Amino acid sequence: MAEALIPPDDELRLADLYALDVLDTVAESRFDRITKAAQRLFDVPMAAVCLIDRHRQWFKSCAGADRSEAPRSISVCAHAVYDGQPLIVTDMTQDVRFIDNPMVTGDMHLRFYAGMPLKSIHGRPLGTLFVAGWKPRAFSGEDRLWLADLAAWAERELNLRELEQANADADKSGRRLRVVMDSAADAMIAVDEQLQMHTFNRAASQMFGKAADSMIGQSLRELLPATAIAPLAECLRTLLASAQPHHRMPADLQLVAPDGTPFPAEVRIGRTEIGGLACFTLIIRDMTEQRELDAMKSAFVATVSHELRTPVTSIQGAVKLMLSMEGTLPEPHVRLLDIAEKNCARLVQIVNDILDLEKMDGGQLTIHCQLQSLGPWVRHAMVTLQPYAESFGVTLGCDTGLADAEALCHMDEHRITQVLVNLLSNAIKFSKHGGAVQVRIHRMGSSLRVSVVDRGAGIPEEFRHRIFQRFAQVRPDDANGPAGTGLGLAICKAIVEQHGGVIGFESTAGKGSTFYFDLPLTPVPAEYH
Repeated sequence: MAEALIPPDDELRLADLYALDVLDTVAESRFDRITKAAQRLFDVPMAAVCLIDRHRQWFKSCAGADRSEAPRSISVCAHAVYDGQPLIVTDMTQDVRFIDNPMVTGDMHLRFYAGMPLKSIHGRPLGTLFVAGWKPRAFSGEDRLWLADLAAWAERELNLRELEQANADADKSGRRLRVVMDSAADAMIAVDEQLQMHTFNRAASQMFGKAADSMIGQSLRELLPATAIAPLAECLRTLLASAQPHHRMPADLQLVAPDGTPFPAEVRIGRTEIGGLACFTLIIRDMTEQRELDAMKSAFVATVSHELRTPVTSIQGAVKLMLSMEGTLPEPHVRLLDIAEKNCARLVQIVNDILDLEKMDGGQLTIHCQLQSLGPWVRHAMVTLQPYAESFGVTLGCDTGLADAEALCHMDEHRITQVLVNLLSNAIKFSKHGGAVQVRIHRMGSSLRVSVVDRGAGIPEEFRHRIFQRFAQVRPDDANGPAGTGLGLAICKAIVEQHGGVIGFESTAGKGSTFYFDLPLTPVPAEYH
């Protein structure tokens, strides 16, 4: 006799079975109706709803036989439970699995068996609805369909309490989700691939002047202008073809308010699947106020650029001219002019940082790359900063480690100079008097790495996670020079990333820091060989 194997997930299957709390319960007419219907339909002497416990099979309902349970080891139903598939045996005396089974050789004298698995709401087989007879018989494809229908009925009755609880939980979750959606400030609309709307929150009703109930089942084309539908549909197609779960439309959509006033809207799209079908959630934000604020900020930046930088630059030029007149001014006056010149330079830098920040926000921080060697460029930048380092008693060193022809990359010289100058000036400021700052160039896989190494106080642990954020500043007591704007490293990060590179740092408290940026390495052209 072939005893049925134990399913690998039998403990989970048993947990599902015990959760139904149905074992060893009294007979119920809702199950008896099913087994009697099966008995009459197939004209068999026996039909039963059989559940497979840990060591036994137990009948919740049995029509045609006076039995309630039997050992699991001899259970025919246990084979169907292991496979999770229908089990049809037209003649059990001809099947090696059952030829010597006590159900066949004993007083039951089974010859025919047809069983359909009954599964939990989690898809695990708990038992079967089976029909059986004392004589061999054929079982047609239509018979299978009838038995499958009856098994679906029995399965629903078996899981009824679980289904009711699941429906109650789903209803509760749905109400909670509705509360969350209705409390959102942005309009939220769920659509399918055909743009049919399935959810419509309170903010969407206010934005478009439409009642949610009237929108459910309607097409998004009836809500949005045609000029918005085309780019939106294209984004949905792109999102559907990609592996990304969400997408932000690259430009505002021009939508129409209930009073006919057009307004700009930012649209973010999330994608999910329900029952194997794609579903999209549109999050729509009215950008009217934000665009007005952006316009005000742009006007302010323009004022800073034209009304502040120009006169400050003129003042700085006049001060430098006066400082060039050596021997004509008293020493106290020279010191005051020197302070004025440094503060003018700092003010110009602040203005430049603000302008760069505005370009970053507007996506206008453009770069113009050319093939260049890093070696000569780094050495030139260090020569430019040498007087600044000497003013703080700091020495500069350079270790390229590569021939110039081996350190080629495409870069915007002005922007990368801006990055290196920022890193170098920070290293100088955070170095002790008499300290040294070194610049290194070496290969890192398919990239070139430029590192700026100092031996200063290092970066505090609690500050490291936000060092590249805007307005982030760390200020050790022994740092040289004035504090910066806190924008430099954020701008450096944007510049390096726009080159397709990465920027980072390593630091040890009390021993110094190494800031580095990696740029993609360019293969050496023939003219460099």
